[in-house]
Amino acid sequence: MIGANLAFGEGGPYVGLRCHDLRHCFAWLLIASGLDVKVVQTRLRHASAMTTLNTYGHMWPDADESSRAAVAVVLAARKDSSRTTRVNH
Repeated sequence: MIGANLAFGEGGPYVGLRCHDLRHCFAWLLIASGLDVKVVQTRLRHASAMTTLNTYGHMWPDADESSRAAVAVVLAARKDSSRTTRVNH
């Protein structure tokens, strides 16, 4: 891999960057794009989703925050619909 040695070796533009760092960057791009663990596992050719989660699990958005946001949206929608459908007798 002469090209890799020129780019990543001494004097190259990416001194200190390992080829494996590109793999981590690729994983981050997939996760940041919203892909789920099974897709990332397949793209990285991990044998199991557990390997992917053990290595990159910290990169996925916080599920607690997204679940709170989802509940807040549903509750706000219910509150708004009860205002518009309420009939006074």
